[in-house]
Amino acid sequence: MQARILLLTLSLSGMLILAAGCNGGSQGGDNTHDTIDTPTVVKVEPQNFPVNELPDSLFGKAVSTSEETGLKVTQAKLIPVSSPLPEWLDQILSRESIVLFSQGVMKDMPDEVEFVQTASAVNDAGDNLTTFVVQYSTRPSNANMLVYGAYTDEQHAYWASQSSKDALDMRIQAAKVIEGGVELMGEWAKKPKSVPFKATLTKTKTMLVNGK
Repeated sequence: MQARILLLTLSLSGMLILAAGCNGGSQGGDNTHDTIDTPTVVKVEPQNFPVNELPDSLFGKAVSTSEETGLKVTQAKLIPVSSPLPEWLDQILSRESIVLFSQGVMKDMPDEVEFVQTASAVNDAGDNLTTFVVQYSTRPSNANMLVYGAYTDEQHAYWASQSSKDALDMRIQAAKVIEGGVELMGEWAKKPKSVPFKATLTKTKTMLVNGK
């Protein structure tokens, strides 16, 4: 059954949140800070948190992180996909980004008032598996948000998200289906050099191993 996310409204007392979706919405905001030509901004009125068919436990999951010395990244040939993400996934990403902003960013940075999508990368990993990385920037502080994952279809879609005051630039270089989820490998584009990572995503858990 197609997962249709009915993004109703976000419950944040006394505040107007400008939340970026991947498609739709109205244009707005200060474009001097955007890294794409046409950022999408969706206005969400402060009423009830979105009610939809997917349980709340699937959104805003905590990421369990660890470090591994000498972590090696297995690279595969990923093919860039230029077509838009399917509507059902676009709605999932919209909800995930709203949850990340309200429960993650605003918890530590209560003065943030909006976020916009700044970049995205979608790749065909073979075996009917597609990976995605969507980046957002918050305002006025320009903190960073990231939603990433992979899917084969609506029933087998896996995602995770993170936020940081520092740069977040994930480059997925390999992906494969595992029992109950997907495994992603790649690099964090950090200076002075990139840092490898391996992420295991399931419906309810995200485990991230960073190289050191």
